[in-house]
Amino acid sequence: MNTTAREVLIPEAHFAGARRFSSLYRIQEHLDPYALLSCITRDFAKLPYENLSKIIKLGLDRPNIQMLRLPGEVMEGHEKNRLGGTCFSLSFLLHTVLSYYDFDSYIVMADMRSGRNIHCALVVTLPQGKFLVDPGYLVNKPVPLTNQGGRLYRSRSSGLELIVNQQYGLVEVYSFTGKERKWRYSFFDQPVSGDIFLDHWLHSFTLNSMNNICLTRVDEESMIYIHRTFMRETRGEEKKNYNIRRNLKTVVRQRFGIEKQFIEEALETLVLRRERFEKDGTVRGVTE
Repeated sequence: MNTTAREVLIPEAHFAGARRFSSLYRIQEHLDPYALLSCITRDFAKLPYENLSKIIKLGLDRPNIQMLRLPGEVMEGHEKNRLGGTCFSLSFLLHTVLSYYDFDSYIVMADMRSGRNIHCALVVTLPQGKFLVDPGYLVNKPVPLTNQGGRLYRSRSSGLELIVNQQYGLVEVYSFTGKERKWRYSFFDQPVSGDIFLDHWLHSFTLNSMNNICLTRVDEESMIYIHRTFMRETRGEEKKNYNIRRNLKTVVRQRFGIEKQFIEEALETLVLRRERFEKDGTVRGVTE
């Protein structure tokens, strides 16, 4: 790799994207650090998790540095087409925004059930202590990293819970409802270097998660999750599942504000990638 993280992943080089975010959501700068961080994370959660833009950007090529959706591109896609990104592009954009506001933050890599180092989030240090912010998981408030862990309530009885092992620096993240708790991911509270983060970001283009479309968004009342033609709407402890095969593009436009052309292009790209893989096996990341 000829281009290093020092040339690409420098937050200061992408402050135009941070200013675009600040202007779009009219961030109030004259707040105490915790209030300002809460304001930023609340508005940042309006950027959806979606891999349409990532699939389209990858196309039929092998992953390379030009395929990274950096802060300016992510914000342009959000303003014009209501797009967002996956955890890598969202985390680096948020890291850039936080750097723009002089926060002390760093990116951490996380393990999930489907693999190691496939998720990322940020840790922010404030006078009150450390806090987890996770734009890829659409966490809209800072969650404290303390000996007792912390909870973020999405409703009266559901949300995220952190279990922190201070001795080893291991943080485990669970979702919970009034009925159950599920492990979602874990990470060590230590910053990942720029070059390693860049390697993981490029590798993410080859993961199985790139084989099908996936979108998630949250608002004050609900969470919408779409994978392939399955949709789940969660409101508190109430969950409703839908088969949206016949009206996928309509539902995405209504629920996310993303026009059908992006669904069509992403699905077409997936078909072409599978065809090439079946023909000569040259497309990495396709296993179906």
